[in-house]
Order: sequence, then C-alpha cells, then structure tokens
Amino acid sequence: MRNVGQRILRVGLAISFAFAFGLIPALTLAQAPHSNRELPWTWTLGDYRQTANVVVGDDVLTVEISDTSMLRERGLSYHDELLPNTGMLFVYDDIGKRVYWMKGMNFCLDIVWINDGQIVGAAESVCPEPNVPDADLARYPSPPEVQYVLEVPAGWLAERGYGVGTTVDLSDLPT
Repeated sequence: MRNVGQRILRVGLAISFAFAFGLIPALTLAQAPHSNRELPWTWTLGDYRQTANVVVGDDVLTVEISDTSMLRERGLSYHDELLPNTGMLFVYDDIGKRVYWMKGMNFCLDIVWINDGQIVGAAESVCPEPNVPDADLARYPSPPEVQYVLEVPAGWLAERGYGVGTTVDLSDLPT
C-alpha cells in the first residue's frame, strides 16, 4: 500500500511540475486543430455557432448560421476555405438591401441573395482584393431587398446551373 501512495505522490509532483513550467499547456496547444491556432477569434464564438441544412435546388448544404450583428460582420473573414457542401447563411430579422464586401477573405465566393424561398440574384465568383484599403474594396449589393444571403465556394452556382428562381428550402433553420 505504501508503494502505491509513493507512486501517486510522484505522479502528482510530475503533473505539478509540468503545469508549473508550462509543459502541459504547450502540449495541449500543439494538439489543437490547425485552424484554431491561426484564428484567435474563434474561441469567442464557440457556443454561438449554429449550423443547419439548407436545400438549394437538389443540393443539401450544411451552413453555419450568422444571425447576429457580430456574426454577420465577421462572416467568413479569416477562414481558409469552405469544405464541399458547406456555406454560410446570413439571416436578418427583416427584408432589406444588403451590401457585402470581401474584407479579410482568403478565397473566392458566390454570394447568393435569397428571398421568399428562392434565389433572387447573385454576385458570382467574387474574389479577395489583397492590399486594397477598406475604403476601396468592391461592394456587392443585393439586386432586390432580401432577408437571407448565402455564401458558397466560387463557381458553385454555375457548376450546378442554379440562378434566379432556383428554390431554396430554409425549413431546417433554428427558431
């Protein structure tokens, strides 16, 4: 019994030593997912991120929901990519004119304007403008007023032949 107690004491001291000299936090960080190390702001959004399935035409997309001003402002900025069959859906409380830009973006997008269960317009294959001051970045306004904006990888609409009038099922959105 005495040997077990001594072993427990030694393990406890080893763990204390590791914490005291920063070895365990360093090991934890080294095992963290690649994207979280490069995106220091993601931890603040952890519990606020929601996803849903959205059906565009015949395709089901898993989308991240941006339904607060903080989430809409950040959008996909500083993400490295969108995985296949994913996107981001911006949800507004009202119908209005929406204007988007590519600030902080690292990849090209199709920006899809949605209202009344269908695509009403799109800005296709828009790309980041590196080294351009914010005031000079291109703006992409919605043609009509919309309540939803979907961002998908550039070329997604053209690859599938989707455009104005394509149905969009948003019935899986959280309430």
